[in-house]
Amino acid sequence: MAAAERSESLDSAPPARTRAARYVRMSTDHQRYSTENQADAISEYATRRGFDIVRTYADEGRSGLNIAGRESLKLLIDDVRNGRTDFTAILVYDISRWGRFQDADESGYYEFVCREAGITVHYCAEPFENDGSPSSTIMKSVRRVMAGEFSRDLSTKVFAGQCRLVTLGYRQGGPAGYGLRRQLVDEKGPPKTELRAGEQKSLQTDRVVLVPGPPHELETVRRIYRLFVEERRSEREIAVILNEEGQRTDLGRPWTRSAVHQILSNEKYVGNNVYNRVSFKLKKKRVVKPLPQIIDSAINQKRQQNTRRVIRDTLDTIEKVIRFEVVRLISCYCAVLSRVFDEIGYPELSKSIPTLALYLEVGASDRSMISFMSLGLSRVTAAILNDAAVNKSMTASEAQAWLKNAQLEAYNLSPILVKEIRRVAR
Repeated sequence: MAAAERSESLDSAPPARTRAARYVRMSTDHQRYSTENQADAISEYATRRGFDIVRTYADEGRSGLNIAGRESLKLLIDDVRNGRTDFTAILVYDISRWGRFQDADESGYYEFVCREAGITVHYCAEPFENDGSPSSTIMKSVRRVMAGEFSRDLSTKVFAGQCRLVTLGYRQGGPAGYGLRRQLVDEKGPPKTELRAGEQKSLQTDRVVLVPGPPHELETVRRIYRLFVEERRSEREIAVILNEEGQRTDLGRPWTRSAVHQILSNEKYVGNNVYNRVSFKLKKKRVVKPLPQIIDSAINQKRQQNTRRVIRDTLDTIEKVIRFEVVRLISCYCAVLSRVFDEIGYPELSKSIPTLALYLEVGASDRSMISFMSLGLSRVTAAILNDAAVNKSMTASEAQAWLKNAQLEAYNLSPILVKEIRRVAR
């Protein structure tokens, strides 16, 4: 009888619950309730599946493109590696919250680190069990690639939209600079208010343009150009003059050579809206556009020489050496390489060699620009259209089809350029 009662007691005992950690992430501050929503969904999953959540790791306002800046995920992985865990499972809302890694293997690597330590990762909102089965592994790989592709696709669309706004004259981030101010305008153009340092627009449809600043700053900018051009003063001398007069920059700091150089070299002071000089898409390696980088490097190496002369000599070198001598040498190299491929039996590789000499000669960096020019468009028009086009690898036929469907009025082109494009797009 006692044995029967003991057996009945064992059968009625609740099953042991698994201790788990919860990881949540939101990518921007605009997703204010994202982590709370994730936490609620994970808690419901834990209740159904018999998990006790004993610890939470949260990365708020952090991009999922890589692990950099995600201190909570770093701490979680570090705790797992060093055995500082009191749980045997990690609950994540879905694969995208674990990360939109641009290399899907990176996402798998961090999960492998956990699994190797005896800790399983559960994706609560995914339509499959992360049980290591072939179907689960395939689904997980696809979802990881999709998570990364979402960021790449969004980056392309956002960049195209930003480029379009720049061509319309709108400012895309960054301080206004000395002598200028940021003006908030609505979607139809009328001004609303001036944005002070640190302020941002509150409506997505609003736009920002640069407008002239206080009169005394405008006069100082004109004076800097007069001192440099007419009196041939160096940037350092100009900074000394302004400091001796007690003047300060827009940040309230003393003038320096670099502050003066910024005004003399920035095209916004002649009305040009320059964008995409430096590229840092998807947290990858920062790419600096070549010409400004070459000129700045030459100026830094020849500090004792006149800046204008350095710029003139550098441009002269680019014109004579890059545009002619290098073009000729690269053309010879490609011809030899093509001959070698043909002789060793790889004609398909011979045909795939890009026409690098042509790219250099016409000053193009993308196939689409070459295609626009092959249709009969001028280099200036082709360059503008190439910047506007998302696809940088269009053939001539694809470029012509793109022109037929392009909304040219959105690019703020001159009537002459529009007429030229209409002629080719017919």
